[in-house]
Amino acid sequence: ILKKGKEDLKRAEERHQAVQEAQRKEHLTMLEQAKLAATEDGKRQGREEARRKSEEVERRAKDIEATGMMRVLEERSKMDREFAEEKSRLQQAVIAERQKSAEA
Repeated sequence: ILKKGKEDLKRAEERHQAVQEAQRKEHLTMLEQAKLAATEDGKRQGREEARRKSEEVERRAKDIEATGMMRVLEERSKMDREFAEEKSRLQQAVIAERQKSAEA
């Protein structure tokens, strides 16, 4: 009876160890899956963050470009006005000179 009890105890311990080993492997597998999922999630978040930053940079570049174009257009408009004013003054001077020449 004692010998049979020892054998039963030994088998129970072996089963217990086998169950513990299986649980440990399952736990490691779960940890690996969790790490993989976290890594994939981190990569996805990183890609989304990079995309958002890229879009922000692109938007800012367009804003800067639009602002630059506005400045160019404003400067061109100012130069056109100045040219028109100068042309008008010159035309008035030519007309005044012709009138003086005609009178003289």
